[in-house]
Amino acid sequence: IAASKETGKVVAEAFMYRHHAQTHKVKEMLDSGSPKALRIMLDLHEKYPHDPHFMNNIAVCYQVQKKYEKADEFIEKMNRACSDYLFGRFARAQRAISEDRFEDIPSIFNNCFDLKSLYPERDVFHVSEVAQFSFIMGMYFASIGDIKMLKMHRDIVKELKGEEDTRVQELSVAIEETFAILKSL
Repeated sequence: IAASKETGKVVAEAFMYRHHAQTHKVKEMLDSGSPKALRIMLDLHEKYPHDPHFMNNIAVCYQVQKKYEKADEFIEKMNRACSDYLFGRFARAQRAISEDRFEDIPSIFNNCFDLKSLYPERDVFHVSEVAQFSFIMGMYFASIGDIKMLKMHRDIVKELKGEEDTRVQELSVAIEETFAILKSL
């Protein structure tokens, strides 16, 4: 974000397919848990069994359908196929957060608390990667009572996604709860 502001360059996805109308339609179908989208992804996974993108999309679709065991099955498969895949790390971190295992977050991200340290070979990150990483880090810093880092990550998500984004709202609540806990000590 800072580099974008300093250089005046636009932060954008490196691949145009992300912006194609058909891609948006499939994404909407996946986000709604559509059985048709799931079938498409399962067929693609069968054709390309080691591609983590398809496994991630299948897991998301199963989560929307509230089929959590099936979602977990694909998250595990994805992590075995490509342990360095960022969205696989996000899925593991989200599971750790949902199970109140915040202490697992540092190891999931190799004790790196910014994306550039985690992926030094990369110079560009998609907005969705930065927003989700900052959300997870914000939740982690809330769990250890680091208000300064929590606020920093909340502000990054807010700048990228806006005040109405549910992640911004969750991090704002986490700030209030962390303040309350620290006051009571």
